[in-house]
Amino acid sequence: MSRREKFPAPELTKLEGYAHFLQTLKERVRNAQLKAAVAVNSELIGMYWELGKSIVERQEHAGWGGAVMEQLSKDLTAAFPEMKGFSRRNLYRIRALYLAYHEESDFVLQPVAQIPWGIILSF
Repeated sequence: MSRREKFPAPELTKLEGYAHFLQTLKERVRNAQLKAAVAVNSELIGMYWELGKSIVERQEHAGWGGAVMEQLSKDLTAAFPEMKGFSRRNLYRIRALYLAYHEESDFVLQPVAQIPWGIILSF
């Protein structure tokens, strides 16, 4: 008979204060997950904002059209296969987001960064 069998561990979930301790830890983990998601979304939206701005500038100054958007989609998807969001359709959405709010960029980027990117892409 092993030592563990001779002296079984007490049922830990019934220890005084354990339930509260566990609840506190779970809240900390959830808060950290939320903060991480907001930080990632903020960075991605900033990057997409800059991408939209760059596309608009190239189209205005160099006369780039739809064929370039198709090629850009293929090249970005090939370069970053683990990332979603570089389809031709999404590049046009990224461009549209920039065009819709470019005059209010300082005001808009902060609140928009709090919204999950999937919601923005659905407009």
